[in-house]
Amino acid sequence: MTESKGITCKLRNGTEVLLSEGDRVLALRMVKDGMPITVDADYIIDEVLATLAEAQQVNTVFKEALEAIWSNSDDQGAIECATDALDTVRLIGKLKVGEKVVQKSTGTEGVLIDIQYEHNRYQFADVSGWMYHISDLETALGEEVES
Repeated sequence: MTESKGITCKLRNGTEVLLSEGDRVLALRMVKDGMPITVDADYIIDEVLATLAEAQQVNTVFKEALEAIWSNSDDQGAIECATDALDTVRLIGKLKVGEKVVQKSTGTEGVLIDIQYEHNRYQFADVSGWMYHISDLETALGEEVES
């Protein structure tokens, strides 16, 4: 008898999805080392897709950062590219369209209508054009967005 392989994926909300490949059984583990509970795919598909979307955004940011690092001729410029990418990645999924935020550097408040992590830019409602440096944002309550 051969042992069936399994796949475990951690979702952005901290839960784990487990797939038993042999039986095609899907389970959800709510806490680390907890008992997996068999679930229907419809129950978790939204969280799985949101986690996938965030992972794709992270990949895009890192890919563009690596391209910028390789094309940069000086070490300081390469370090800045890497630092910007890390600052941007820590905010992926933390800021939401429709959320009221403040630019830390200027104190300007606005409501986010678009966020493009891969280009490190965002737009406020009623403000024309893109603004850059997502890491300059905090919630309107004065709380820095947590990593």
